[in-house]
Amino acid sequence: MNIETAVGNTPMVNIGRIYAKLEYLNPSGSIKDRAVKAILSNAEAKGLLTRGMTLVECSSGNTGVSMAMLGAKKNYGTICIVPKTTSIVKIKLMQLYGCGIIYVKNMKEGLELLNKSFSDKEKYYRLHQFEDIYNVHGQENMAIEAYIQMHPHLPDAVVAGMGTGGTLRALDNVFRVLNPSIKLFTVRAGQRGIEGICDGIDLHLSPTYEPKEVEVSHSTAVCSAKVLAKNYGINAGLSSGANFYVAKIVARRYKRVLTVFPDNAMRYLNELSS
Repeated sequence: MNIETAVGNTPMVNIGRIYAKLEYLNPSGSIKDRAVKAILSNAEAKGLLTRGMTLVECSSGNTGVSMAMLGAKKNYGTICIVPKTTSIVKIKLMQLYGCGIIYVKNMKEGLELLNKSFSDKEKYYRLHQFEDIYNVHGQENMAIEAYIQMHPHLPDAVVAGMGTGGTLRALDNVFRVLNPSIKLFTVRAGQRGIEGICDGIDLHLSPTYEPKEVEVSHSTAVCSAKVLAKNYGINAGLSSGANFYVAKIVARRYKRVLTVFPDNAMRYLNELSS
């Protein structure tokens, strides 16, 4: 048993017609543990990632925290390039695991820096979370867990924020086989953005079936996260609040709506406590 084996097997809660996977109960505190674990395991198996290399990624926080945690366990150096808007709690968590931090204006600028300064494949291993299909494969395990937890029922609709696209595609891959008419809904952040959702870059891991987009403002995400805490005792972050808000809208029409709560409220206490 080690920290890697603790990834996954998260519980599900039921709020009316909404079924939510509590992904913030993964070891580092977010759903990204699944994706990073799968990406690193595949890279090691193929010999692309070996002892002495440094892991590097551009992340709004959660992937960076997962990378730092698993990198510490596996004895890899870690560097995370983060937008300047990233939660200070996420920054401190990464640093706690020994991760180096580089600040940039936004994700686009961060990816440009990755391409320019970290191209040496013998020294650095880039996670490529926006492109690596193992991002999706790692989260398909979450979808399979959800299937077992909802059995004998199936969701009529799925709601997930569009960060890398990996979560929504994983859910679609698993449940469309079982329910070909399942509906997909994705959260798009408003102008101010929501960490983990509004990354502002092209997506390569989007689901095959085009989801219906629902825009959620930052303030609405905050209010919905507060509702989860105060009314249901659920310690969920801003993207979880956004998912919950959209899931409530979708549940007016569909009987069973599956969503995920990707990370916890502890990372956004400055915003949630105001």
